[in-house]
Amino acid sequence: MAGLFVTGTGTGVGKSVVAAAIVSALTARGRKVAAFKPAVSGLDEPTPGWPMDHELLAGATGWQTPEQVSPFTFGPAVSPHFAASSSGTVITLDALLVAYEAAAGDAELTVCEGVGGLMVPLADEPPLSVLDFAKAVALPVVVATHPGLGTISD
Repeated sequence: MAGLFVTGTGTGVGKSVVAAAIVSALTARGRKVAAFKPAVSGLDEPTPGWPMDHELLAGATGWQTPEQVSPFTFGPAVSPHFAASSSGTVITLDALLVAYEAAAGDAELTVCEGVGGLMVPLADEPPLSVLDFAKAVALPVVVATHPGLGTISD
C-alpha cells in the first residue's frame, strides 16, 4: 500500500496539521486518499474550536468517518496503553493492521498519523509501540517537530 507515515517528536508538534495538509493537498489534486491514526485519547478534554485528530483527518479526506480513521478512541488524555488498560480494551498489532486495511478501502494512498512520538506505547502485553506499528505498515516517514533542542533554529 502506498502512502506516508507522519510522526513527531512528541505531542502537540503539529502531526495532525501536517497529516491533514498532506491529505488535503493530494485530495485537491484528484487523488483518493485515506487517513489512519491508531488511537486517539483526550476526547474528554477537547480544545474549543478545534476538531479532534480523527475528526480533522476524516474531514480532510472528504469521505471517511472519524471512526474509520481511528479504531481506538479514549476519553482520558493519557498514553493509549494507559487509556486502553483502564477501559479494558486490548490493542494488538493484528487489530491495528486489520483496521488500517479497512480504513484504506479503495484509496490510492494512505496517510497514517502516529500518536505522540515513535516510542509511545500502544499496549503493554504484548508490548507494542507506535514504532512497531510504523514498521509493520512500512511507509516512508515524515517527522513533524518544532524548533528547539536537537533541531536548527534562529
